[in-house]
Amino acid sequence: QPPPLTPSLADHHTGPQPATMTAKTEVHPEKAANGEASKRTAASAASSGASKNGAALSVWYKRLFTHEDPQNVHKTMGFLVLASYVFRIAQVGASDMGFATHPEWTLPTLLLHFALNATSFVFHIPVQRINTGYRIWPEYRLHSMVFLSRSLLLLLLVYLEDTYKPSSPQYRLDSNLLVALATMAAADLCSNSQGKYRSSTIRGFETPAAVKYFFSVMQMYATGGCILGIARYSTQFVFVMIIQLNAFLMTIRRKNLASHNLLIFLYGAMLTIGFFVCDYEHRYFGPSPYTYLVSGCIAHTASVLRLGPRWPLLKHIQNNKYLLWGIIGLLVRQLRPFLDNGDPQNGRMIGAYWVVSLLGVIVIGALKHLKKTKPVAETKKED
Repeated sequence: QPPPLTPSLADHHTGPQPATMTAKTEVHPEKAANGEASKRTAASAASSGASKNGAALSVWYKRLFTHEDPQNVHKTMGFLVLASYVFRIAQVGASDMGFATHPEWTLPTLLLHFALNATSFVFHIPVQRINTGYRIWPEYRLHSMVFLSRSLLLLLLVYLEDTYKPSSPQYRLDSNLLVALATMAAADLCSNSQGKYRSSTIRGFETPAAVKYFFSVMQMYATGGCILGIARYSTQFVFVMIIQLNAFLMTIRRKNLASHNLLIFLYGAMLTIGFFVCDYEHRYFGPSPYTYLVSGCIAHTASVLRLGPRWPLLKHIQNNKYLLWGIIGLLVRQLRPFLDNGDPQNGRMIGAYWVVSLLGVIVIGALKHLKKTKPVAETKKED
């Protein structure tokens, strides 16, 4: 048998083992503690996030659901209108936002969207517009109703045409021009009724000059589309959506639920979407392959004359929007056979004018931008 280990050898073989085991047992509690702390931190963060989300929703609820609408009539209309937008936008294309495939829902849809604006007058809002401009105020609420009624009335005319087949392109042009001019008169009456609190919707926005100019050109596209008057629902319903959602965005801003810049961006995004929807409709469902160019020519011409510098021979037309749009409407009416026949030669002529008029719009926009930035540049130079 081997001799017993000496104390020194026993210490050499067995001494380090307890130390190693002790080190291993000391690591595990530390890791466990760290893991528990991490879990508690994650749970606390989740609880904090849920609490913040709940608080944010509570703020939105308290500020939007007020005592002025105790039965929530306006809010109910708002939710139904949002559902209407989703249903219609999902069907952009051949079905004409579903109006062509479900004509029985046309009149209820028009009434629903009119009722939303009509019920908004129960709310009390400050009579004076704020400096930044992007908050709902009485004059804009009236304008919203007026221009919404324009689109709803044009939608009704398309519905009557589809139902009873009474009209022709010339008849539609005449009726649409009258509706557009009557809308301008109604909007002016609403502005005059505000006395010293009247203001310009676009010019009153606190935003760069280029953005204001873009908004103004989009307004010209909207009016030009009304006068051009193709027999499609989508080209007007998209403006119903923009008008009502913009009023809602202004209400959100008045309640301090979102920032000014974010809401201005959303308004610009809606105008861009509306432009592409109308361009798509004119391009693929217009009376000729060049209808989308005609729409652009109308908007560009109006933009150059109305927003550009005043020329001595044209200043009376440029300063009078009724005269300007009346002349444009009559010209479109007289040229309608030429514009709708689809002849490639005519298309090339329309396309050439479209390019020239678009360049005019761009040049005027650049001049406006330089005019706004010049004083700042001169100040920096002097400094």
